[in-house]
Amino acid sequence: MWTRCRCCSRAVALAAALAVAAKAGGDAPPVRASLRVAVAAFTPGEPFDAAVELVMPPGWHTYWIRPGDAGLPTEVDWRLPPGFEAGAIEWPAPERFAQGGLASYGYAGQVLLPVRICPPREWPAGEPVELVARVRWLQCREACVPGEAMVTARVVSASAAVSSADAEAVAAARRALPERDPSVRAKARWDGATLIVQVDGLRERRPRLFAPLEGDAIPPAAAQVWSRGGEGAWTVRIPLARGASFPSTLPGVLLLDEGRPLTLEIVADRRRVNAEEQKENRR
Repeated sequence: MWTRCRCCSRAVALAAALAVAAKAGGDAPPVRASLRVAVAAFTPGEPFDAAVELVMPPGWHTYWIRPGDAGLPTEVDWRLPPGFEAGAIEWPAPERFAQGGLASYGYAGQVLLPVRICPPREWPAGEPVELVARVRWLQCREACVPGEAMVTARVVSASAAVSSADAEAVAAARRALPERDPSVRAKARWDGATLIVQVDGLRERRPRLFAPLEGDAIPPAAAQVWSRGGEGAWTVRIPLARGASFPSTLPGVLLLDEGRPLTLEIVADRRRVNAEEQKENRR
């Protein structure tokens, strides 16, 4: 695990933004939230897809599961009938937003957050089901404004599932989620306070940003300039946060110039990690 904690700086940045929100909140255009479901009719016992849609006003953004230097991830609190269960949000790849030396990860424009719904094995045929969720988010520009909405959708039980008008939009959101490519591998080593990441197997795909899912060792605002070596591997040098510890693995999302983003786990060079840990322990 990356053990260095930057919670204080995040808290200060977020507190400052929310203090401004008290003045700006009344003028902030609202985020529009809705619930889109891939089926009009479901079959008991067979999961179906839904997605919480957020439409942000121009210039505003909401946040990814790992917000970065400041921010809060969107939360969905489901209110479902007995026997129904909702999975966790499956997060699309984020954009990076930079301002004043800080950076955060999130979404501008529009985003669909896919969720899988599991109905019970038994439900009366033709009986409608109201899917309800309370959605809470933080929308930011120069200031940050918290928001929330109740979203609903109605489906019915049937002997065979029937697609809805939102089926393609929900399916497209799921197809765009980061995917794992077993042929793509990443390893890391250190040069002083610089992390050197090498990614093999991308072929002609060009990386532009690695967004970590854990820890604080990679500052969100750190520049990432990727270059391609003679053997086709892509390399980036990233300055580590001051006082960061060294993990054995670091999961995250790799955004590409073109094509579907990838889930990626960076594996550390344990020989260098052990040497750095021993050096730290001797201090």
